[in-house]
Amino acid sequence: MGSNLDINNINLNNQKAEQQHLRMSSIRNFERAVSSEHIEEVRHNAQMALAIHGF
Repeated sequence: MGSNLDINNINLNNQKAEQQHLRMSSIRNFERAVSSEHIEEVRHNAQMALAIHGF
């Protein structure tokens, strides 16, 4: 999907996958698996940035 993701594209891809009864098997970054813990850390940091900066 690339490194320049936005929430609208992610949501659209998720909707299309659900319509086809597909699910993502894993998230990878330069062929290295990304852990669930790291994803949660990124989500938390994004929520904090939104709260602070109001984007």
